[in-house]
Amino acid sequence: MPNSPKPASACVTGSDASSAGQPPGARRVAGRQSLPALLRQAGRFALSGGLATGVHLGIMAAAVHAGLPGLAATVLGAAFGALANYVLQYTYTFNARISHARAIRRYSLTAAAAMLINALMFYALHDGARLPVATAQALTTGGLAMTHFLLYRKVVFHE
Repeated sequence: MPNSPKPASACVTGSDASSAGQPPGARRVAGRQSLPALLRQAGRFALSGGLATGVHLGIMAAAVHAGLPGLAATVLGAAFGALANYVLQYTYTFNARISHARAIRRYSLTAAAAMLINALMFYALHDGARLPVATAQALTTGGLAMTHFLLYRKVVFHE
């Protein structure tokens, strides 16, 4: 049967794997990335997010130093950090082929949802579970990072 689908266990290697963003010889199972490719992408995600956080904090610090109130400074820093994050995730982490118009809409919705989830998780951990501020925020940020990676990978930058 020439047009029958391959079983879920079928693997491709060589040029098919390379064209999917995988090194030659990497194994790709039923359209999924190999574990090393997934870990590499997760590392790029973390690096991109770290750089974007640096942009946020750097602009925030400069704005505070220039005399802006803290709230205005963090909002300004967050805006530039979000822009840096979008560009890095789109180009470096996910090598997206989806149009910017679609990706930006999806990214914006994800960012808005993340703000709400951040507030709810932080409230539950800090006010509910009585964890210290830094601990509550660290746990919240970690949970959101994993959520963002999955959402960016499967929704925001996915064709």
